[in-house]
Amino acid sequence: MIVFIYLGVTVESLTGAGASNYATASINNPSKAITGGTLISISLVLQGAVEVIFVSLVVLIHRRCIKHRMLTPNVRAVCIMLYGTSTLVLFRCIFRAIESFAVYTTTTCNDDLCRFIVRHEWYLYAFEGAPMVLYTFWINLVHPGRLLPSTPNRYLDFDAVTERMGPGWIDTRSKWATFADPLDLGGTLRGRPAHEAFWLKADDWPVVAEGESFAAGTATNVVGKKAKLNS
Repeated sequence: MIVFIYLGVTVESLTGAGASNYATASINNPSKAITGGTLISISLVLQGAVEVIFVSLVVLIHRRCIKHRMLTPNVRAVCIMLYGTSTLVLFRCIFRAIESFAVYTTTTCNDDLCRFIVRHEWYLYAFEGAPMVLYTFWINLVHPGRLLPSTPNRYLDFDAVTERMGPGWIDTRSKWATFADPLDLGGTLRGRPAHEAFWLKADDWPVVAEGESFAAGTATNVVGKKAKLNS
């Protein structure tokens, strides 16, 4: 999570700096507009790269769940939702990057691509508006909060049925060390990782109430549905 926060801050910082330069550029200083447009273009490419990294992480988790036969229906639904919404965001990023390099990195707009994008508004609706509308509806219809426990301490045991209440992610380092090295590369390279694999000690953690299982579909965070299941 911290890694993606860092990447997000980098993208937004570049976008803000680029937009500021582009908006405050004058006719007498066109190079400032080009600099701003270039920064915006770089931020869009970086945003697309972040989305690819995120999807790759989802693929890794998905494959591991399949390999160890722990791909429950709710986890599968979340993975499919993330694939679809991430594809829409990536599609939009590609269009925005092409638009940005064609329009914002020049002050003349003489080439055919620049003129075509500027003069045809349907491009904006098809490649910017539509993907974001679909993204918004999809992520609300299949919200992960409906399918996964609200507490991060609740986890699925290796039998893909039993759910336990663990301690959550354990990191023995200070907060500053965690922010500086969120992936604990230093500890991993030394062979002394700072995190504890609590999920390997299943018998140390209690099983949740019988009959309440997100994996089996007998537990939910939706208030009305929860009352119905409990009754």
